[in-house]
Amino acid sequence: EDAEYVDAIMEDIRWLGFDWGDRFFYGSDYFEKDYELAVGLIAVLRGNVDIAVGNVVGSNVFNLLAILGATAAIAGGLTVSNQALIYDIPIMCAAALFGGCFCITGKTLSRWEGALLLLGYTGYVFFLVNRA
Repeated sequence: EDAEYVDAIMEDIRWLGFDWGDRFFYGSDYFEKDYELAVGLIAVLRGNVDIAVGNVVGSNVFNLLAILGATAAIAGGLTVSNQALIYDIPIMCAAALFGGCFCITGKTLSRWEGALLLLGYTGYVFFLVNRA
């Protein structure tokens, strides 16, 4: 984002009375996740459910193995924060376990199971925002 536009938007939002403090995020930080969501939704709407599931699984495997592995190899190692060890990694493992179990039981992810996963993600984001 161009700084001129970001500053103008921030000024307008402050004028409306909102102050986000130190919790300022750029929308482009979430481009990859938004793209994956769009691919998944388009695939499902076209009846290509396997593509939607494959996109999610493939993306997660790539992020964990390739991105994390390459970063650690190039940087000479990574230090994992206590916060990640206590909160983030267990939540990630639980989410993967629940998502996998939902798909294995009946080989389908029902609407209520999807809603439960979405609710879990919403709770996690709420937790992160309030923890910051």
